[in-house]
Amino acid sequence: MPRDFKGRLLTATSISLGIFLTLLVALFFVNQDLKSQALAIKTAKSDLKTRVQQLNDLVRLREEAKLAEPDLAKLESAVPARDDLFSVRRDIEGLAGRNNLAVSFSFGNENPKTEALGSINFELRLQGGDFGVRSFISQIESGYPFVKITALDMVRQENDFIATVKGQILFSE
Repeated sequence: MPRDFKGRLLTATSISLGIFLTLLVALFFVNQDLKSQALAIKTAKSDLKTRVQQLNDLVRLREEAKLAEPDLAKLESAVPARDDLFSVRRDIEGLAGRNNLAVSFSFGNENPKTEALGSINFELRLQGGDFGVRSFISQIESGYPFVKITALDMVRQENDFIATVKGQILFSE
């Protein structure tokens, strides 16, 4: 089967071109697969980096929570329980008496609970000297962090002042 040179050359070229095209198509598919794998690796790496950062934040927050526990206990003990509100009333009335003020104290309605603390409105009517009223208000604000004064109305009546103090007392359940 002698073939002529042209036929053999054409056959060899065709086979070579077929192999080249097959390799080119295979290389294209391998390239696409590599790109998709690289994108998946980048995404996984980014997710891993985010998770490591979140884990570090969680560890830091847990350490800070352990450090804050004693202070949290102090804060919780500073706020009276609901059952202790009457002793707060007596303390405030006693403070008014030490400032030479006549006092009338009344609780108002209870407010909706915010987070772990409840609050109850109160109203104080004070009668006495200007210095006594100002000293009393200052002592309430500095000595009772769980008492929030929302309104103060002072009226002068001859030598005395009559003050109406409204506010809220925070309490724990």
